[in-house]
Amino acid sequence: MVTSKQKLVTKQQNYVAARVTWHGNREQLVVERICDPLKMNDTRIALSEEQRKRLAPPYNRALDPDHSWDIDALAGAGALRSSANDLLKFAKGALADDGSDVSKAIHEAWKPHYQKKGDFTVGLAWMQAHDGVTWWHNGQTGGYTSSLFAYPPKKLAVVVVSNTATEFTGALAEKVFVLVAGGRPTPIALRKTVKVDPAVLKSYEGRYTLAPLFAITITVEDGKLMAQATLQEKFEVFPESDTDFFYKVVDAKLSFEKDKDGKVTQLVLHQNGRDMPGKKDADVPLEPAAAK
Repeated sequence: MVTSKQKLVTKQQNYVAARVTWHGNREQLVVERICDPLKMNDTRIALSEEQRKRLAPPYNRALDPDHSWDIDALAGAGALRSSANDLLKFAKGALADDGSDVSKAIHEAWKPHYQKKGDFTVGLAWMQAHDGVTWWHNGQTGGYTSSLFAYPPKKLAVVVVSNTATEFTGALAEKVFVLVAGGRPTPIALRKTVKVDPAVLKSYEGRYTLAPLFAITITVEDGKLMAQATLQEKFEVFPESDTDFFYKVVDAKLSFEKDKDGKVTQLVLHQNGRDMPGKKDADVPLEPAAAK
């Protein structure tokens, strides 16, 4: 996973590169060096009126209407708008061996700059999968996500774009890629919800500390169980049993555990193949806004 610090460094490098190599603005640089040679006519920072009419409306993780981000400073963080067709043109250019400036630049970016056993190999803003040959990158802004996988040995690429800010876009893209590459991916599970007694939901309220600087606060609001992690938004979690609840915004699950007397003592966060327990804090008053 690319951390916020790594993202900031990438954005700063992107900004410096644009300033050093081009005296115009960033959009002119991208259009002249990448979009025009690859005929990516729908990839722009400033959209025309006709393009704005075709822009898919954005939605947040909870599937509520969102708003598009207009990024000025550090535009490399996601100022470009594009389409699936244009990204496939970009992928085709990346996989080409035609000696063009675009393909040569991308192949240079695919050279490993960071390698650690058991971790991703990283090029210039590209990540290499554990197979050692597949390159991928993804992104997310307000109400939009995208993911691209490129497999040079078979000149194969997969692009998935969504007008919803959700981490599932990347997971879907990976499974589609495995499928078209000849593999048999495990389907994304569709979870079913069950009804839970309101008194049981109430017993889960409280703060659970998973690490010195990370906790999850559980509240019940309008009959729904809500979970809010430190410095994150509050999201509803959905019951698949009396003790197990899942997120819809990310691929994660919460399990509540009780002692022999039936008192809730901790929760376990299941995410990214890890099980992270958190003890329930005793006598911690909830914030007034969260306790309504």
